[in-house]
Amino acid sequence: MVSTSSGSASQMYSRQSVWQPYRVNVPERWAKEYNEALRLLEDLEEPRVLDAVQVLGSDTLLPTQVITTLARAAQWTLAIAFFSEMVRSYLEVTVYHASAAVKACQEAGRWQAALALLSAAPTWAVRPNEFTYNSAISACEKGRRWAEALAVFAAMPRAKLAANVISYGAAMSACEKAARWEEALFLLASMGGAAVAKNTIAFCNAISACEKGGEWLPVLQLLQQMLDESVERSTVTFCAAISACEKAFEWQSALQLFWQMPEQGVPQDDIAFSAVISACEKGGKWEMALNLLQKMPEAQVAVSTVALSAAVTACEGMGQWELALHLFFQSGKVDTILANSAIAAAEKGGRWDLALELLGEFERKKLRKTEITYTAAISSCEAASQWEAALAVFVEMMNEIPNSTYGIQLGSVLACLQQVHGRPRALEMLEDFRRSLHAAEAAAEDANLLESEMIRSIRSIRSFKVIATAPGVLAFEKPAGIETEGALRLVASELQRPVTSTSRLDQATSGIIPLALGDESSGAGNWLRAQWAARLVSKEYICLCSGHFDVKRGEISSSLRQSVDNSMLMEVSSEGRPARTTYKVLASYADPETTEEVSLLRVEPHTGRKHQIRIHLASIGRPLLGDKRYWLGSPSWCPRLFLHCRRLRLLDLRGNPLEIESPLPRELLDVLQMLREKMQRWSYWKELLPLAVQVATYDQFKAIYGNLGVKGSANVVASSFTAGLVYSIITMPFESAKNRMASQKPDPETGKLPYRGTLQTIQTVAGKEGATALYNGFFPYFLRCGGHTVLMFFAVEELQKLYRKMA
Repeated sequence: MVSTSSGSASQMYSRQSVWQPYRVNVPERWAKEYNEALRLLEDLEEPRVLDAVQVLGSDTLLPTQVITTLARAAQWTLAIAFFSEMVRSYLEVTVYHASAAVKACQEAGRWQAALALLSAAPTWAVRPNEFTYNSAISACEKGRRWAEALAVFAAMPRAKLAANVISYGAAMSACEKAARWEEALFLLASMGGAAVAKNTIAFCNAISACEKGGEWLPVLQLLQQMLDESVERSTVTFCAAISACEKAFEWQSALQLFWQMPEQGVPQDDIAFSAVISACEKGGKWEMALNLLQKMPEAQVAVSTVALSAAVTACEGMGQWELALHLFFQSGKVDTILANSAIAAAEKGGRWDLALELLGEFERKKLRKTEITYTAAISSCEAASQWEAALAVFVEMMNEIPNSTYGIQLGSVLACLQQVHGRPRALEMLEDFRRSLHAAEAAAEDANLLESEMIRSIRSIRSFKVIATAPGVLAFEKPAGIETEGALRLVASELQRPVTSTSRLDQATSGIIPLALGDESSGAGNWLRAQWAARLVSKEYICLCSGHFDVKRGEISSSLRQSVDNSMLMEVSSEGRPARTTYKVLASYADPETTEEVSLLRVEPHTGRKHQIRIHLASIGRPLLGDKRYWLGSPSWCPRLFLHCRRLRLLDLRGNPLEIESPLPRELLDVLQMLREKMQRWSYWKELLPLAVQVATYDQFKAIYGNLGVKGSANVVASSFTAGLVYSIITMPFESAKNRMASQKPDPETGKLPYRGTLQTIQTVAGKEGATALYNGFFPYFLRCGGHTVLMFFAVEELQKLYRKMA
């Protein structure tokens, strides 16, 4: 009878309880107490926790089941309250109760509460077990606290507990989420020493950690290790590895891994296809991306919108915008990402009208418009100089996404306006927007905050030299050898506040980095980004490049795109994005090693393409000294890339002009000082040496012709012309080499300069074209040299006669 009534009560309660989906199985003899305890906790606003604990009495099993039920229902606070009431009621607390409470914290990602329970366990005479520690590690993992997870993991041996595969998996997962790939690899390696078998999940965690950390080479090593240790390589494993290669722009390695999958019996799913197509897209291999897209139905894999978007982006990125749009319209699939890619393709093709038509498709297809959507549409209008249409799209974005980071989009509108009506009109609109309601509120808040914290902010930055401060803006000097992203993180950490910068200097470049004191959505952040996108910020660089310039001022306007062969480099291409650079020659020097000319330039990039100054100057045969990416012949006497951001002009958050200057660093000043000293010595010998050679040969031939009976003026003419002939024969190869280096262009296939120095040029020309090629145009050169020599020595003879008469 008791058993039957309990079952009936249980069934009746189950139909009414909010806990029904989360209940655990309990023996029939305990069902009544279990159901009653849950009933008392059903009122979440005023749960009867004490009564629920008292219902269970001294039973040690049922509290674990109740806490587990509450954890499943995501009621972690109620679970902790129930556990705490047990402690206050002096009930016997076991390791199972404590573990269930920690598990409740883990399910909710409440790592602080989990660690608090773990540390308090000894006060209840409870010795945590492996399950308790594993739950605490998992709680830290869910809370993205990798350091705390490793600390708990490291505490297990001190508690005389051996970490098991779950412990390692949770700790590695915490490292994976934080992209701590080195720690993840260390944990994986230590599993062998702890006699814990490595499984597929452990390797997957390590590979994913490397992928998130941007490390692709360790991923390939881990895959080989799995093969060597006979650990199953799953689809998930390969997908993570392909994604790691894709993020590192290693499309060849991604493709190799993809084709290994069927060879090893690993199914290729839509994620694998999407990842490898994205890798080809980043590598500029649009034909390969399309080929892989076509193979998806053959492999009985449904074409996903992610894969299709990657293929569309690949075509768009390599100038195949018509093909990209064809893919979009023929696919029959529509989602936000894919539609955004189609708008970008329309922009690349100059079809701003089609871009706006696609924007209208979002309304008809009920797709969510994102900032990326509006950015692509505004960019298409900017490319076509349709500033009014761009402004209309921007206004719509501000209404649809009020809290958007609007700086880049506003800048595109202003850049478009500047193209049509000039810079003053763009500045006028920028000022009007600054005074608008939303911008003014943000500006006032940020400006006031800066005024009160200016001195503290400057003093708190220890790692870099602060060179300018103004409302909303701070600028510091970045030395060469430090990545901009790392410098920004360090400055933000020292300021203890978010910062925003849209100016990026290459790792090898030094100079000014301006910051907005606030995140991207702040008034200062949007203000700085708008100026940059509108090309209203003036930037000035100092650089030293190889070669001679025939004119003192010039402009380079070649379009640039990502290199097809090396995604880490840029290249000149008519299919690339517009880029414009102007320069002025400040000084010229002689290379101490080759004596060829090097030129000091002041350069202003009017667009912000990656490596713009470096590739633009290299494209006209004037690569930067120290540039190991675009010139293999860089001299040894230049210790680094000679490129420095010296001056920058912008507007602060109150609309006032701000000019920031940074002097050349010591290592570059030393290079210029060395060149000036060498130039002075070389100039002296350069003038003296030819004269000494000509005098010596003239005196010798004068004696020879005198012995042959040639006297007087005839002797002077004969000796002078012979000396000029010898001089011309000796110097003509050097003159030819100088002319060839001055007029050379990069090889169209390799992008490298064929001539790197005078002697190397002479050897190359003589080897390929024959030594006579160095004497092309010899006769005019000889007449010039011989004529000068005759006139010079006639003058010398007359001066000698005059001197003898006077003596």
